[in-house]
Amino acid sequence: MNQRINVTGGRSFRVSLLLCLASSACTRAEGKPGKASANGTVGVQQATRVVANAVKPQPWLIEPFKKWPQMVLTNHGEFRGHSTLTGGSSFLVMNEEGVVVAITARHLIGSAGGVEPPLSVRELDAAMVSWKVFPRTFPKKSIDLGGVAVDNLDAKDRDWLVLKVKSSAAKLPSKPLRLRREPVVVGESIYLLGSPYSEPKATQNVYKGKVTARFRRDYWRFDIDPPVEIPGFSGAPILDANGYVVGLMTVWFEPKMSGKKWLEAGGEDVGPIFEAVEGLRGAVRPRPSTNQLPTRSRDM
Repeated sequence: MNQRINVTGGRSFRVSLLLCLASSACTRAEGKPGKASANGTVGVQQATRVVANAVKPQPWLIEPFKKWPQMVLTNHGEFRGHSTLTGGSSFLVMNEEGVVVAITARHLIGSAGGVEPPLSVRELDAAMVSWKVFPRTFPKKSIDLGGVAVDNLDAKDRDWLVLKVKSSAAKLPSKPLRLRREPVVVGESIYLLGSPYSEPKATQNVYKGKVTARFRRDYWRFDIDPPVEIPGFSGAPILDANGYVVGLMTVWFEPKMSGKKWLEAGGEDVGPIFEAVEGLRGAVRPRPSTNQLPTRSRDM
């Protein structure tokens, strides 16, 4: 039976094993160039061509990684009757209407994130005392989050958690990203953003990767270059070659390792939350900050 490994935050890193949903459904489906795969997805060449024609690449993609804007954040959440969440990853997203929300991994509000007793999504609003997100080495550049921003996040096979940004006067600590609806395909190139705890001064590193397999309906795995100690990456954004969010970092399998370093990780497609986030209207629209944070992103 497959198991889910939750790679989460807090400097006292925990790895918890959860049962994978319906192991018989965890089958591999690979696309071939120009042809549909067994689960109906198109091959990497065709899919990449369609997406490339549909969107304009983000302008910062042409820059070295160290000059990319700050995008990955970390969490500090306090809850009534539950222990504190400190760590993991999060990021901001802006929809077509200019509404900004924060996104992280749902399993961080459970034992894998150090929150005891674990919280469900439906309990979160009532229990939340405060939730701040900020670049890991710049805690003063934080913004406050409110309650849950969209419905239907409690499904057993979902790891997305979408939260409201509280203050309309807030300056954003990171660049809000845009979502891509189309799922990734095997062979597609991606970027993982994160701040490994093994590098305490790192605010943001960028890692190249390539999708190697798809599992079930919305989950996939990818290799990581260079390998990295991945504690704290749960909830980190995964971007496509155009700079759009294609996934949330989450791991449900035993990964390939080189010592303490991970050679691969996993992601969940944007599809389950895309329409809900794009449908938000009239919510807080914080004004973006013009300040570029110093980062230690890697050139590779």
